[in-house]
Amino acid sequence: MSKFFNVRGPSIVGGQKTHELVAPGEEISIKSILITNITSGDAQINVVIENDPDSSSRDTFYLLYGVTIPNNAASLLLNDPSMFKIPIDYGLYIQVASSDQLTVMIGT
Repeated sequence: MSKFFNVRGPSIVGGQKTHELVAPGEEISIKSILITNITSGDAQINVVIENDPDSSSRDTFYLLYGVTIPNNAASLLLNDPSMFKIPIDYGLYIQVASSDQLTVMIGT
């Protein structure tokens, strides 16, 4: 079953910088991730895995860092399943800039 997210940056009501896509301990077989920019400006994203996002001693690994997705409904498709072999005690997160708005679809 696919998962869908509306991701908003922290300057937008209800938004935040880091959004959880897959929780630590959640067993999911990810085949692809589609990230679409739905704002009028470019969006800058990081995609990370972390083992304990609420701890100051967490381990963070960047799958994508500082990637810009152009404006007006441009999309980034990540479709190499080997990229998503995440250890069970790690979660998958997306980090966005202040005014970014994105939709994220995880294909399983």
